[in-house]
Amino acid sequence: MSNIRQPNTPSASRRWIGNLISLLVSIGVSYFVLGSLFLRFGPGLMPELSSQFPMAANLWRQPSAPDPSSNDYLALLGDSYAEGVGDWKAGQVDLTSPSHSADVIHRITGRNILSLGRRGAGSTEGLVRLPVLALGAGECLVFPSLRQPEEIVYYFYEGNDLEDNIEFMKRRLGLSPGDAGIKNASIEFLEKNWVNPGLKPCLLYFGKSIKSLIKTVRKSFPSQNAVDIDATHKAPAPNRAQISGEVKTLPTNLQGPGLDLDEQSVNAAFEVFEVSLAWLQQAQPGIRITVVHLPSVLSTYRLFGPSVTAEAADDNSTVHAAISVASKSDEICRRLYDIVQNFGIDFVDARPAIRALGDQEIIHGPRDWTHFNRAGYTRLGETVAAALNGDTSFNGCGQLANIEDNGVTPPPT
Repeated sequence: MSNIRQPNTPSASRRWIGNLISLLVSIGVSYFVLGSLFLRFGPGLMPELSSQFPMAANLWRQPSAPDPSSNDYLALLGDSYAEGVGDWKAGQVDLTSPSHSADVIHRITGRNILSLGRRGAGSTEGLVRLPVLALGAGECLVFPSLRQPEEIVYYFYEGNDLEDNIEFMKRRLGLSPGDAGIKNASIEFLEKNWVNPGLKPCLLYFGKSIKSLIKTVRKSFPSQNAVDIDATHKAPAPNRAQISGEVKTLPTNLQGPGLDLDEQSVNAAFEVFEVSLAWLQQAQPGIRITVVHLPSVLSTYRLFGPSVTAEAADDNSTVHAAISVASKSDEICRRLYDIVQNFGIDFVDARPAIRALGDQEIIHGPRDWTHFNRAGYTRLGETVAAALNGDTSFNGCGQLANIEDNGVTPPPT
């Protein structure tokens, strides 16, 4: 009896591999399609959650720069102050209504102002990583390609930028203030990790957005261990300020101008800032750059009493002499001014004009005391707009330690 040859059939293992490949391809295509739609249209459909999307997804819905892919614009860099975080933005009805200083600058100067700021950004993120991601957004195919900025304004916030730089140094470089090689290690890290990110950010945008949204939803549920906000006003050594002729109690644990940082830490933090600023200037040759010095919350008010409680890196409060706030702020300004001048970059000290308004009214909170409210962001925008329009009144460091003798006047609106 002759042998009958059986028809060739794929083995079980080959079928399993084929099914797995089909599944992975389906997941990949679904991730790309859903992610593209979510990132492109999500911020417009959920304006109250727009901050949970990547910065690249929010570039196309800013009323101060409606079409940065086609029109010239000034890029506003920095952390949450450049992003416009605060009570004004929190009360924003839709993404087309004004919400922070970029809108004020746009209204006064008539120029397109595009914010590339993001909360939590130190000098390396604000001056290097975020501009790189924004200008490379078109590589993700989901977004249009952004034009190069015609001018750059960077917000340096004395309330935590130096601390953020030290955190970068410790977490990214494995170094501490006082260690040798901070400058070279910073340059090497930026060149290796952030200057040419490739398509990696594009692949992670969707997943990170979903993760951020889930965290936001979880935080919306009341916690059994929630902190009584009113209890913060009962803490020892409350912060007090003289505002419009009255002594008013402010929340405790407010941000100050690096009050916990010693000289060695300040030097190391500014070294990271210098590296970041040098990279930006080299990456954008011929583009005018302006560095704006923003006051911390405590530096904004005429403090009353011998001491203040300031926010510390470990989220606890530390007590400091009230007189040290203005002097430390002035010290930081002088250091910042010297560095900026050495780069041949424009400088604006926004502290005196903002402090003048803080003498008259509360310009933070009432919900978010880490950031300006509408009055504070309006004064900041007016000050920057005046400088961009040629006002040189704020080009040098003011003296908060004796501001009442300086005759400071608010900028023209």
